Amino acid sequence: MEGMIPKDKAGDDEDDGDNKTLRENFYVTMEKMKEMARDLEYFMQTLMTTMLCK
Repeated sequence: MEGMIPKDKAGDDEDDGDNKTLRENFYVTMEKMKEMARDLEYFMQTLMTTMLCK
């Protein structure tokens, strides 16, 4: 996953802090979205099972 985002070029050191924060925020957001997708999938499975069993 980390290999997808290119490392900062040696020349622009002034942007390093911002880029690192943005990258971290991006990964945190992706993790939250994965959790939400898992929850949604579980909810849908439960819903379908409940509907089919009645």
